[in-house]
Order: sequence, then structure tokens, then C-alpha cells
Amino acid sequence: MLAAVADQAFYAGTVFVTTVLLARWLSPDAFGTHAVASAILALLVLVQTATIIEPMLIGRGAADGGDPRGYLGAATALNAALALVVAGTLGLAALGALALGMRPLAAAVGGLALAAPGALALILARRATYVLARETWAVAAGAANLALTTGVLVLLQRAGALTVFTALAAAGAATFSLSVLLVALLRPTWGVLRRGGGLRRMARQYGAYAAWGVPSHFLNWLPNNIFYIALAPLVGLHGAAAFRAVSNLVLPVRHVLSAAAVSLLPRLSGTLRTHGQGRFLSLLHRYVFAGLGLTALYFAAVWVAIDPVTAWLYGGRYTGLAPAGLILAVGPLFNVVSVGYVSALKVHDRLRAVFVTYLAAAVSSVAVGVPLAGWLGVEGAAAAVTLAG
Repeated sequence: MLAAVADQAFYAGTVFVTTVLLARWLSPDAFGTHAVASAILALLVLVQTATIIEPMLIGRGAADGGDPRGYLGAATALNAALALVVAGTLGLAALGALALGMRPLAAAVGGLALAAPGALALILARRATYVLARETWAVAAGAANLALTTGVLVLLQRAGALTVFTALAAAGAATFSLSVLLVALLRPTWGVLRRGGGLRRMARQYGAYAAWGVPSHFLNWLPNNIFYIALAPLVGLHGAAAFRAVSNLVLPVRHVLSAAAVSLLPRLSGTLRTHGQGRFLSLLHRYVFAGLGLTALYFAAVWVAIDPVTAWLYGGRYTGLAPAGLILAVGPLFNVVSVGYVSALKVHDRLRAVFVTYLAAAVSSVAVGVPLAGWLGVEGAAAAVTLAG
């Protein structure tokens, strides 16, 4: 569990530091464009999570006769196919935007086409370390990614070459290079690829999970990310930029909860199989109560320090964020409960119930939140995200 938290801490640290640097160095409109691109990348990651990552974490079948390295080999091949489709689609969209004279949009989408394959590859490699009991390798990769990404952004800024496109391309280069190294260290096997129909059998094994998992993850993405996109036409790209800046303040605790959930899934699954429902519920409740204590402390810290912290982080470029920040800081108190019990439902194969849960959150957030965002701007979007929790 500690290694998973450390791994996610480095990942969250990379996103946090990148957001701070880009908020300070890019114009509000350019930073808002980067926020929209990041929201789209988050959606692509959730598709990957539902189709490849979560089945691996909860031990759904061994795609290669019970050998986790065999699963990693097959999953790497599927992930590469997904990345090629994503990069090709985004690349064509960037060319289309460029042909229409929409140069800022073309630059953002083109940068995203370069960033997505590396991001997807590194996420798969990091999660595979959990299955192979090599979590410390994920921690090392996370630390290296933080150093590489930060260093390249600083160099680009000093050279006067920092744009949305170059920032995304640099992140893609860092994550792809680290993913290649990490997969090589994990030594996947490729037997399932050599046997006829191996990948097709694997796809059928996880088809039922993905059929509910992809819509569920899309609904989970919607209330947390749609407002980066919605604020742009409602109040302008500077609104999306301000929302990204204030959301960055609650990012650390959200990523700690995500890390705990990633580690919780295989532990819950193994506990249920080995020790039964009683121990399963005991583990679940320990996670929920520990998470509630952590999020309560974080809310108190935001309450006390939000104004001086935002002024220091963003160099005074984004002010008046305290109301939205306090509203967002309430959300993790609800999220820790929902993440715990949704994980329990997934282990019990109650995927339809997970879908209904996310559907209710998404409908309430969007139906109420989009009008609120149009009326109150960033504060309305923050209220909608918390409502979804």
C-alpha cells in the first residue's frame, strides 16, 4: 500500500508541478487550452483503465495460463494498438483543425497525439508492477518522470520555446522512454501472441467487464473533467485556466485516494477469495475511515492556507480562488466513501451497480453544474464537481 501511495504521489507531483509551471509561464488562454487537452487525455486513460488495467488488477483470468508476465505481454500488445488508434485519430483531427485555420486547437490536439501513447504505456507498466510485486520500480519511474518532465519544461522556458504543443510533446517523450525501460525490466512473455487466437480469447474474457467498465468510467470522467471543456465557451479559456489552477490545489489528496484504490482492488479481491466476506468488509472499512481522516485534515489545511498558497504558487496570476477552492476541498470527503464502495462492487462483479452509481453522479453534476458554471463561473463548476461526489 505504501509503495502504491508513493507511486501515485510522484505521478500527482508531476501533474501538480507541471500545472504550476504552465500556469505561471503560459498566457491564460494557452493554459486553458492545455487544461482542455489534459481533460481529453484523462478520458483516454479511463478507456484504457476499463479495458486493460482493472481486469489485470482484480486478477480476471490469466490470459496466458496463469502467468502474469504472459498477461503483460498480451496487454502490452493491446495497449500499443490502442495507442496507435488514439495517436492516429488525434493526428488527423489536428491536421483538420490546421486546414480550417484553427492553429491553437491544432497545436493542442497535435501535442496530445504525441503525449497520449507515452502516457498510456507508462500507466500500463506502472500498474503491471503491482501484479508482479515490483511496486518500487513504479516509484522509481514516477520519480524519474517528475525530474525529466520538470527539467524539460524549464529548458523550454529558458529557450523561449515553451508552448502548449511543446509541453505536451515533452511529456510524451518522457513517459514513453520510461515505459520502454520499465516494460523491459518487467520481462513480459509473448506466448499468447504466438498461439493462434490468443488475443481474441483475451478480448472475449474481458469483453463483459469493458462493456460496463467503459461507460462507467466515462460517467466518472464527466463530472470531474467536463467543466474544463464547458467553461471555455461559457466564460472563455481563461475560465478553464482558473478552474485548472484551483483544481490543482485538491489534486494531491485525490491522487492519494486513487493510489489507495488501485492497491485496494487486488487486496479486496484476494481477501474475499481467501478469507471471506467478513475480512473483506473489515479491510474496506479500514480504508474508508483512514481516508476520511486524511481528507478532513486536508480540508482544514486548505481552509487555513488557500489565499497565501495560491498567491505563492501562481505568482499572483490567479486570484480570488478561495471560494472555489473550499468548495472543491469538500469533495474528497465524499470521494473516499464512493471510491471504497465502488471498488467493493467491482470485486463482486456488480458492474451494473457501478454504472448506475456513476450515472446518477454524472446526471446530477451536468444537469445542475452546466447552468451553475454559466451563472457563477469557476465557483459553479466547483460546486458541480463536489455535488457529483
